[in-house]
Amino acid sequence: SGDVPMSTVLDVISGKAEKDGKVKTSTGTATGSDSREVSQRKPFQPAQSIAEVLEFVQENATSLKAEDVHSAMLRLAVERFRNQRLMLLRDPRFELLSDAVIEHAPDLSASALPGVLFACSYLEYFPAKFTKPILSGIAKKLETKEFDGFHLSTITRSLGQLGIKPTKLLT
Repeated sequence: SGDVPMSTVLDVISGKAEKDGKVKTSTGTATGSDSREVSQRKPFQPAQSIAEVLEFVQENATSLKAEDVHSAMLRLAVERFRNQRLMLLRDPRFELLSDAVIEHAPDLSASALPGVLFACSYLEYFPAKFTKPILSGIAKKLETKEFDGFHLSTITRSLGQLGIKPTKLLT
């Protein structure tokens, strides 16, 4: 059928693919000339390091999509070591991601918007420049009733953890 087996995709993402341009599959070896060639643009995966995520953001700064911004923020938020989180917030590549959050906030889906807000609360990072785009996005999604209960609880928890009172900010 020409589909790439999931094990092949995971091998490529995790870097287990051969360095000579060949990718091992369950049915043999696929090369660049095979119809099952794997895309070079890797999606974000939980195993990726902070440096790899920031490098991806830097390389694709002009072509990032809303899903990329959401995935990158969530991946960076899971970093549990405070010293690495502090270094992350000082990294100039993180500023590119912050700018992308502002740019893509109107395009974030009803599940991605709470995810970005959750990531901000986990990173303890919510600059003033995020206030209007994020809270306006939440207000629009509330008006159109796009959120599920889980989304609303995530938003409430995140706003509380960040100490934000949206009634004061949106008036």
